[in-house]
Amino acid sequence: MVPDLTAFLTLHRKLRLSVRIPVVSVVLFAALFTAGIAIGLQYHFSRSMAMDAAVASYQVAARHTSEFFQIMDRRTTQATRILSRYPHLPVDQLPDPARDASIAELFAEVMRNNPLYSSIYLGLANGDFLEVINLDSSPEMREYLKASASDRWVVNRVGEVQGTRMRQLDYFDSGFRWQRQRQEPSQYDARQRRWYSDAEHGKVNKTQPYIFHYPQVPGQTYSIRLPHSEVVLGIDITLQSLSDYLRRQPLSREGEIYLYKASGEILASNHLGTTEHSLAELAPLPLSAAEQQYLSQLGVIKISNQLDWPPIDFAVAGQPRGYTIDLLRLAAARLGVEVNFINGYSWAEILANYEQGQLDIVQPIADNVRNRERGYLSEPIVHLPLALALRAEEGMAQPTSVSLAALRGKTLAIPRGWSSIYSIHRAYPDIAILEVNSPRAALEAVRDGRAYATLDSFAVLHYTASQYFIEGLVYIESVDTGKAELPEAFRLLMPPHLQPLGKLLEKSIATMDSTRKAHLQQKWLLSANNAGDGFITVPYKPLLGVVGSTGAQRRHPLSFEIAGTEHLAYVEPLNPDSPASDYFAVVVPAAKVLGDSLLRVRWSVLITVGCVLLILPFSWSLAELIVRPINRLHDKSIRVKERRYAEITYRPSRLKEIDELLWAMVDMSQSIQHYEKSQQQLMDAFIELIAEAIDEKSPYTGGHCERVPILALMLADKAAATNEGALSHFRFDSEEAYREFKIAAWLHDCGKITMPEHIVDKGSKLETIYNRIHEIRMRFEVLWRDAEIDCLNAVAADPTRAEQYQAELQHRRQRLREDFSFIANSNVGGEFLSDQAQQRISELGKITWTRYFDDRLGLSPVEELRLKAIPAQAVPALEHLLADKPEHLIARQRSASHDPSWGIKMEVPEYLYNLGEIYNLSISRGTLTTEDRFKINEHIIGTIRMLEKLPFPPELKRVPRYASTHHETMKGTGYPRKLCASDLSIPERILVIADIFEALTAADRPYKKAKSLSESVEIMYKMMLDQHMDQDLFELFLTSGIYREYAERFLAAGQIDEVSIERYLRQPSPTQV
Repeated sequence: MVPDLTAFLTLHRKLRLSVRIPVVSVVLFAALFTAGIAIGLQYHFSRSMAMDAAVASYQVAARHTSEFFQIMDRRTTQATRILSRYPHLPVDQLPDPARDASIAELFAEVMRNNPLYSSIYLGLANGDFLEVINLDSSPEMREYLKASASDRWVVNRVGEVQGTRMRQLDYFDSGFRWQRQRQEPSQYDARQRRWYSDAEHGKVNKTQPYIFHYPQVPGQTYSIRLPHSEVVLGIDITLQSLSDYLRRQPLSREGEIYLYKASGEILASNHLGTTEHSLAELAPLPLSAAEQQYLSQLGVIKISNQLDWPPIDFAVAGQPRGYTIDLLRLAAARLGVEVNFINGYSWAEILANYEQGQLDIVQPIADNVRNRERGYLSEPIVHLPLALALRAEEGMAQPTSVSLAALRGKTLAIPRGWSSIYSIHRAYPDIAILEVNSPRAALEAVRDGRAYATLDSFAVLHYTASQYFIEGLVYIESVDTGKAELPEAFRLLMPPHLQPLGKLLEKSIATMDSTRKAHLQQKWLLSANNAGDGFITVPYKPLLGVVGSTGAQRRHPLSFEIAGTEHLAYVEPLNPDSPASDYFAVVVPAAKVLGDSLLRVRWSVLITVGCVLLILPFSWSLAELIVRPINRLHDKSIRVKERRYAEITYRPSRLKEIDELLWAMVDMSQSIQHYEKSQQQLMDAFIELIAEAIDEKSPYTGGHCERVPILALMLADKAAATNEGALSHFRFDSEEAYREFKIAAWLHDCGKITMPEHIVDKGSKLETIYNRIHEIRMRFEVLWRDAEIDCLNAVAADPTRAEQYQAELQHRRQRLREDFSFIANSNVGGEFLSDQAQQRISELGKITWTRYFDDRLGLSPVEELRLKAIPAQAVPALEHLLADKPEHLIARQRSASHDPSWGIKMEVPEYLYNLGEIYNLSISRGTLTTEDRFKINEHIIGTIRMLEKLPFPPELKRVPRYASTHHETMKGTGYPRKLCASDLSIPERILVIADIFEALTAADRPYKKAKSLSESVEIMYKMMLDQHMDQDLFELFLTSGIYREYAERFLAAGQIDEVSIERYLRQPSPTQV
């Protein structure tokens, strides 16, 4: 029986089930049953609800958009009226700074409450201008004004300053605390702007979209004249902010959203972007020095931009577009000239503005007598063959050519103000001219039968008809104009004084790459259906078809195909009660409307299956309620040990004690992390304090220790981002490695804190703590008087030879003048002192003078100690005019030996200083003796000594090394260790370049003048060729634009000039090409 019982028990143990199995089975069955019913119901109702849900969401979006724009319009109008009644606004001139601040803060507060406002301003009757700019309104504004990240507001004042019209820009932070100021000349006149001229008393005027003066972005202005004054108050809103609002709508992710006028022109869209112009590879036009100087004085060139002559010159939502726009942008970029396009005016107003000097260039314009009288006409920039558009009639045979003479007795539609009207009327007076507002209106007049034809370039006719969906026309591309002189070539018009600019633009266009020109022509002129840089109107004809329809007709979405794919469109007027209402439209693929619901069903099935699978280990996880939290605690302790604080997160446990322990572990790690960061901040503060103290020590090197780290980090960031070439493998391993380099850059000159100021600031050869040229000049004064006394004594002894003695006196005086001038000029120092000059200094040193006073009186204890071993001379004593005396040799009080582990390889001069007058005046280059040069170079040893004594943690162990190698060279001739290229890491090579460039461009050194940008790059190039710096980093320094970015931040405007970096870069080998 016993064996049978044992077998039974064994079998029983094998057949036992864990309680987890039935629990899991019940849970799985319940989950699957419930999920099956839910998914079935969801699938059944989702199809019928999809369309209703889509329409409902579109209606909500349309209503919200309508309410948003209506509220924005009302609020802006109301704000304009209320601000215009503010009693403290100026009425005749710009206010004083105190009132200016109160007005600016008022405007800023209004914009805080209305973030869509980009600026609020005042235009005075004398043309002066006061504006408060909201930098958060657009990135373009911040970039244009060169504002920092901490800047929030800019107050822009334009007015007369000492007879010169100036713009003053004051920068403020978010608390309206003043940050800085800059000034620049400006010809801006508020009276010349459309918002000023159109403003009325008691009524807010809203402009059509136009391009703002800066930063060249489109928008609209609300303006009003102040009561009993000609001052105009304006509020700007960028159209980009409206498009940004549409992009933020949930529907923006699903399809295209358009806000457009009843005529079809786009006001805003989530697909409407700014034009991108590829200028990166555009070759600059070679210019002479005189041409560069001329262009640098021009400032910003204002060029006209028509609103409605596509595809040549037009605007989309106020943004300049067209063939000539792109062409002029490219031509100006090749010259390095900044241009602004001015729009918002009719053609007649453009010409009037040009006559008043408000525009520098009018384009494109025909060559005729009247235009030649207006100024200089350039060579043609675009040729546009004429074509006729006629209404297509059934059975009509389309001719291939036509003569204007054949149009006698017919009506020709031409845009108002065009010069061709006069030419046609004079040549064919029996052709009736119907003047219309635009090329679009001309085509519509032909289509509607109000005109027989319209005359324009083929590109303009075809592009306009395509954009506005004007159909039922035929086009004749060959037109015989006969006696009518109609232009096909269009030019630039500018005042005579800008003719040199016109010549340079002609040259820039003529020498432009043919591939780029061909691209522009294909983009704008050769493809009728090409939208160039954006549609003028909504790109789908059905969206225009519902304009003016009833609500019942708009109840269901429109269905049409785009590129063979079915799309649905929903259109809703923003103001149904107005016949001129703007419209809101959403266009989405049909698959998204129905597909999302079905997709959600599929996802529901997948998620349900996934959840069911996740339930399986549920029972097993219950047993691990204690094990897992303990394992997490162990894991967190390891992360604390390894300082991986960011990976320590709180994960709750249902066990109270374990949960409290988890909280304690997280809290402890945060406390340690906070303490560590505070220690790092304290250390960084001490480091920056040391650097500031070094800079403050000398007024001539102030800022060096601050600027070098900035430049070094800029170059390090670019090197780390490089994915090609020798630098492609360089990266900082961690934030600690980056911080290590940053600290080293800040401390690279900390040894200078031990250097004497008179050595750092030595601006002349005889300078110690003062310039000893004054002593030598006094000796010359003594010799001058001695010569006069000798002359008087000689005359007294022999009056008959007085004339001879006077002549000798004048000769001696002239010689003294020449000798002192020579000594004084030699004291200044320079690039080279010849051997002959050094010999003359020695000869002049032999001249003697008599000293009658004891030179051992009034000395300091240190001087007495130094002269103790030197016998005193009895007076009167004969002294040399220039001398190298024993007391001029200052012995070293301390040993110059160093720790051998530092690897110092610098030759130590015998004496600490040599103050010998002949010795110092005979310096061949600069103002420093060998002893002075060593004392300056010794600062790097001081840096090593100071940093090696600091107990840096492991992650900062390379700080002493990084900070002490910025005077090394790639060929091993630097100091203090004479390292070569194989010994220097990338961070060390970066500091070499940063230190050299800052020293060359610094304007605060007493011994040299600041170099210009081009001179500095040229010197660095020669140093690179001489293996003083790394070639790959030097080329990255140029190609990345760091040299110019640094210059714009820290150099004076006079130092910044053009640098042709191509001549400093290695040319690719034939095999690389």
